This record gives sequence, structure tokens and C-alpha cells, in this order.
Amino acid sequence: MIQISGLTKYFGPQKLFEDITWQIDRFARTALVGHNGAGKSTMLKIIAGELEADGGSVIIPKTMTVGYLPQEITLLDAMPALDLVLSGRQDLLDLADEIERLQAVVEANPSDQNIEQLGACQHAYETGGGYRLRSEAQSIMASLGFAQDELTKLTTEFSGGWQMRILLARLLLSKPDLLLLDEPTNHLDIESLAWLESFLAGYPGVLLVVSHDRAFLNHVIDGVASLDDNGLLLFPGNYDHYLEMRAALEEQLEKTAEMQRQEIAQKQAFIERFRYKATKAKQVQSRVKQLEKMETVQLLQNRRKVRFHFPPPERPPQILLELRHVSKAYDDNVVYKDIDFRVFRGDKMALVAPNGAGKSTLMKILANIIPFEGERLLADRVHLAHFAQHQVDALDFSKTLLEEAAAGLPDTITMTMLRAALGAFLFTSEDIDKPVSVLSGGEKNKLALAKILLRSPNLLLLDEPTNHLDLDSREALEQALMDYTGTIVVISHDRWFIDKVCNKIVSIEHGKLDIFDGTYSEHEAFLAARAAEQPEVTENREESANGKKRRRIESAQQREAVKKATKHLADRVKQLEAETARLEAEIAEINTELSDPQTYQDSARIKDLTTRKSRAEESLEQTFEAWAEAQSELDEAMKAFE
Repeated sequence: MIQISGLTKYFGPQKLFEDITWQIDRFARTALVGHNGAGKSTMLKIIAGELEADGGSVIIPKTMTVGYLPQEITLLDAMPALDLVLSGRQDLLDLADEIERLQAVVEANPSDQNIEQLGACQHAYETGGGYRLRSEAQSIMASLGFAQDELTKLTTEFSGGWQMRILLARLLLSKPDLLLLDEPTNHLDIESLAWLESFLAGYPGVLLVVSHDRAFLNHVIDGVASLDDNGLLLFPGNYDHYLEMRAALEEQLEKTAEMQRQEIAQKQAFIERFRYKATKAKQVQSRVKQLEKMETVQLLQNRRKVRFHFPPPERPPQILLELRHVSKAYDDNVVYKDIDFRVFRGDKMALVAPNGAGKSTLMKILANIIPFEGERLLADRVHLAHFAQHQVDALDFSKTLLEEAAAGLPDTITMTMLRAALGAFLFTSEDIDKPVSVLSGGEKNKLALAKILLRSPNLLLLDEPTNHLDLDSREALEQALMDYTGTIVVISHDRWFIDKVCNKIVSIEHGKLDIFDGTYSEHEAFLAARAAEQPEVTENREESANGKKRRRIESAQQREAVKKATKHLADRVKQLEAETARLEAEIAEINTELSDPQTYQDSARIKDLTTRKSRAEESLEQTFEAWAEAQSELDEAMKAFE
């Protein structure tokens, strides 16, 4: 059992959290969620032993190993990347050195004792996975996007994002009993992200993760720990299920609070009316005591959201931006050769490809910030705004938030309009006088986005705009971009975000652009269906063994493609089936209690049980209807692949 008791942390006078009690391994894979500044990363650091709490304790059994991936990395030692990953199993590396030493000892003195000691070490090394350690490390690194020739490259030669992948690979190789991950998806492309989801979904230890990637959370976790000013609440299921349950809980608490307010008002009215009547003194005192003992219903903390919209931009021509016969190379590395590309009015395009395929290069060519060969034609009346992946680095950290927001804005933007825009991004009147240097990563991102919004562009080039934004801010940005009447080209590894915002998918592979009209989910389904298509073949009476093997492989590939394309529907069906079973078990348990004669000695208990049974039966009916609908959708989807 991994237990937190009374955990409290302050930063100066600011309370992050107080008196938190939590059994971390209640769920096998838990997401720790909360707004920016709630203390999620701080709590991970305390659990990992990287930071001291101001009160309370974290109890982890001594036999358990703990692995922690922070959101930001420190300077790595210069060594081959593979060697650093292998150091995640230093115990096996030390054991290999000991085996080598003992082998020399046995050669010099083959005594029974030395041979027995060598055999014991070799057995421990084998059972610990030592003989497959290097291949396993190479497999993990390949799955995270490392090429074979990069394994021996020095860690200091990689960018910060790739260094984070190296640390992640080391951590996954070590397989700690408790795995703590703080924003592990920030530096991954979609392919690596899909692999990580699969790896973590079957992780044998306990996983606690902080992430703002909704699709990732839905695929990986089986429980949510929600941290806010009211404390910590636990919810079973994935992130979507958490949102549903939290909304239902908020609604129920608000109804209960309203009933309590009415009850309090009635008691106070009685007290005021009969306060000075001797004949009512006993009743008055009774109500006074009832009010004193009454515990106020605590509502959940309102999840403040960024609420903003883009001002209607100027209407541009049909073709806003065009590339003709464009080529780009970095020394001998040819990224693009003689490509054509057009951005039409109303396009909301996502550039998708593995890291290193040229997404950011294409975005920089579109923004005209790097040299290239060929033509770039920007139409008249096009007001382009480019949000770079490291846009926050362009902020002046020496200025206050208000000064930086006002810098370079057109004269048409008044101070009132500027303050209103910052307020829409949840910057308070106290925040606007803070230096930019003290803002969190998410706050800096929001400031950079606000500066772009105020320029009313009609063409947005966005490179990873959701980085460091919490889930509520991401949802608000999604809605704002969905409502935005301008044109967008975006790079993002957040599949949920792409699916909500974009109507075109631009796949980049080997320097070629393939444009698909539709959402990300539709694009994935299209690729799966295309992969599942089988060419018609004329079967011979005597089919060769190779032919049979090939058909088995193709059949397996087709099944995998169908499974991938319908996974979201199958997961929904499975979730509803589990919820149905839970509700049926709850009703059966209530019926058992209602069948007990002793239950009827407590009228309040009877009322509670009947109310719970009624609600459970109603929920069961709704859940069964939702299951039938989901199963029907799954059946229809499966038929499409037949």
C-alpha cells in the first residue's frame, strides 16, 4: 500500500494543498489532474522524494522501487545515449561486471565455492533479464523514435526534447514498482505516443501520471485523482468518465446545497419570529443548536476556464498562401524537393508526421522565416500570425505582463481592450503587474496566444499551441479555434485537439505531402481500411506453404487494422458493460439490505436505501440504452470492413 497522510505544502504564504490523505495505488494507473498551479507537479516531487512537504507523510514500502520523470530536465552527463538508457538497470550492469570478475577467478582457481558463486550470479543475471537487456533497451529507444545510428550518439548532442526521450527510455527499462510521470507526452510525436500508450496500458506496476493530453489519458488510465482547493477527490474510469461523474457530482451537490440553504432560511425565520416568545423558547433553542451543528455542504471548486474568442478577421482571397516548386535541404539532408502546396480560405489543416519528417520546416517555410528554394506567394489582405513551438522565448521576461502584452500592438487596441483580453485568459488585475519571468509555462503560453489574438489575423500558423496548457485551457482553445472563421495550419501531437479543430490532415512522408479532407479520426479509419484491403488473387488448387503463411500474416494485419479503427467504439462498449455490471451489483446489494428485517428498525436507513435503489435503477436503464446504441455503432463499423 502506498499511502499519503495529511500532506501539506506551502510556497511562502501561498497554500498549494493541505491535509491530503490518499491511497495512491487504489487504481493501477491514475491521472493526477487539476488546474495550473494546483500543485500536481509539486505533489509528484514530494512522492518521489525530490521535495520536502511542510506537513504529513508519504509511506512507500521499502521493498518498492520508485521511478520519476520530471517535466523539466537537468543537464545530462555526456555519454552514449544507449549507455544512459542501460543505466536504468544498473543492478544488472553491476552483476555483469561481477560475472566477468568471477569468471577470471574461476579460471585461476576452479574451486567448488567459486564455481557455485559464479553460477548463482549467472542465474540471477538471467532471471533478471540481463541477457536480453540490451535488445530491450534498443527496442524501447526505437519505439520512441531513435534511429539505430543515434544509439551511440552522445546525450549532449541531442535537443532537450530528445534528451527527455532518453530519460523516459531509461525509466521504462527500469520498470519501477511506482512510476511517476510528469507530462511524458510533451516531446513525443504521434507514433511514439501511440506506442507509449500501449506500453503503459499493460504496465505491471503502479502508474501515477500528470498529463494534459486527453486522448492519452482516455487510453491509459483507470482512475482520476482531482486536486483543487477543496482537496483531493477520486473517480474510477478514464478522463471522459471523470468529466461525466464530476458534472453529476457538481449537480447533486448544488441541489443539496440549495435544499440546505432553504432549510437554514426556514430555521432562521422561525428563530427570528419566535425568539422572544416564552412558549416557543424550547423550539427556538432546538433550531439554534441544529444550525450550530449543521455542516455546510461543500461545493466543488469551480473549474475556471479561459473564455475567449477571435475577433472576426478580414475576409481573404480564396487562396491565401501558395508554395511552388519549393525545395529545402540541410546540408546533405534533403527535406523537400520540388513540392507544391496551397492554403485555401477556411482550411483548418493539421500537419502530421513522425518527428524529423519536416513538419516544423514546412511551417517555417510557410511563415517565411527560413531560406528555401522556390516560390512563396502570400495573397493580398492576408494577415498572418505565427505561433512558434518556443514562442515564449520571444517574450521579454524583464517586462511586466501588461507591458509585454501591449508591446507592438496596433494603435486601434485600447488599454481597456487589452485588459479585457488578458482577463479573458484569466489574468487578474494583480497578475498583470507581475514580471513575465515569474509566470508559469502555461501562463507564458497564454500570454503569447493573447498577443496573437489581439492582432486579428486571418491566417494562423500554430506550432504546438497546447504545450503547457492545462486541460481546461486546451478545451477553451479548441472551442475558440472551432469558432474561428479564419484559416489555420497547425502542428500538434494532441490527437484530441486535432480531431476537434481540423478539417484537413496533411501527412508528410519522405518529403511528400498527402492531403486528406476530413478529421483525424476519419483519416485514421481511412488508413486502417486501406491497409485492410486485400488484392484479389486467383487461388490455385495446391497452394504453396509460403502463400498460406502470407495470407495468415495479411489476415492478422487486417484484424489489427479493424481493431485499431474500431477501438474507441469497443472501449465504449466495454466501459458501459462494466458500468452495467456495477449498477446491477449495487442494486443486488441494496435488495439484500432491504430483505433484512433489522433494516426496517431505522426509517432513515430505509429512505436512503430506497432513494439509492431508485437512482441506480434509473442509471441502469440509461446505461443499458447507451450500451445498446454503442454496440449498434460498433456492429455497423465492423460491417464496413467486411
